[in-house]
Amino acid sequence: MSIEGYYDECLLEAKREILGKDKEYILGVNAEELVEYYATKYMLPTLDVDFGHAEYETDDVPRTQDIPIRFRFPVRVQPRIAVVFTRQSNPYVVGFTLGLDGDRLIVSARIPTNATNPDVAMKNTLETAKRQIDYKNQNVGVGNSRIRTELKDYIEKLKAEHQKRDTIVKSAIEKVPIKLERRPKGAISVDFRVKKTIAPAMPQATSREKELVLAEDKVEAIVELLTNGSRSFETTPKVYSRMEEEELRDILLGWLNAVFEGEATGETFSRKGKTDIHLKLAKGDILIAECKIWKGEKYLSDGIDQLFDYLTWRENFGICITFCKLKSFSDIVDKARNVVKGHPSYVHDTFEQRDTTHFTASHFFPDDQKKRVKVHYLLFDLYYSETT
Repeated sequence: MSIEGYYDECLLEAKREILGKDKEYILGVNAEELVEYYATKYMLPTLDVDFGHAEYETDDVPRTQDIPIRFRFPVRVQPRIAVVFTRQSNPYVVGFTLGLDGDRLIVSARIPTNATNPDVAMKNTLETAKRQIDYKNQNVGVGNSRIRTELKDYIEKLKAEHQKRDTIVKSAIEKVPIKLERRPKGAISVDFRVKKTIAPAMPQATSREKELVLAEDKVEAIVELLTNGSRSFETTPKVYSRMEEEELRDILLGWLNAVFEGEATGETFSRKGKTDIHLKLAKGDILIAECKIWKGEKYLSDGIDQLFDYLTWRENFGICITFCKLKSFSDIVDKARNVVKGHPSYVHDTFEQRDTTHFTASHFFPDDQKKRVKVHYLLFDLYYSETT
């Protein structure tokens, strides 16, 4: 394999990576910085060899008429230097190889025992080694320049193509006589065939003593799934603002079941009542979520109490989801935050704001003041008015 072939492979890989980035990234990234990233990742070093002095070694056992001799020249070690040594230059000397041993360049020669001037063969070998190093360095210089030039051109052409396509789409949309809105990236399509009522699940006889503590990373992943899905409600509030708690809950269950293969149920009995969302994970881990439509501070406070009615001593996490159909959503988020901090079970100084409408707090378990439960609070804006 050649040095030139190395650069062909790297450019192909880099272009595939860049092409795989979404449009917003390509349009927003600084082309020079992206080129510099790939240059740092793929460029090869030129070989810096000290031909002024060297160690040598010979084969002490006579095997042939020629005397094999190996020279060891100091070389500056740099990242990816081995690639330069193992790849072939263009042009190259047929039958002549260079070796690398740590920080030493290995050059092998043979001195004929019957030669009139044995030093000539040695000098010729060293001159060939220098010429081969020059060939490699020339190939590296050309290849490093290719990395910067070709990738810069590729990125700029890709940017121009995205901008051209955006202009065409924008022009077409402006001429269409209906209101069009861009669909948010990653929005989830809702299957309206989801039943409005979920059949109660018969509780299974399990030994609570064998259940394991639910890992926090699992909870975080489920919260992210529920958040991404529920935010799609906010982009089309006209549809979802008409739904009640149970209908919104059923759609969330549909998303969870698509991931957890039917392990999410509603109206499932747990401890003192029936939960809105009861998700059974591997090895008996349980996660319980409560869904509410905002009807005031007391309603949310009662919802927190209700969540703790369903949690058992072995659960360490819970989720409280609130949908708001009223205007002034920012004020309601502030009120919800105060409700959580003012709840009798709230553990002082455990409130954490994850983002504008997602926060967590730790609570005392009602029946055991030493037990703590971390609750994720998610709020979503479903306000819609025909006049706005």
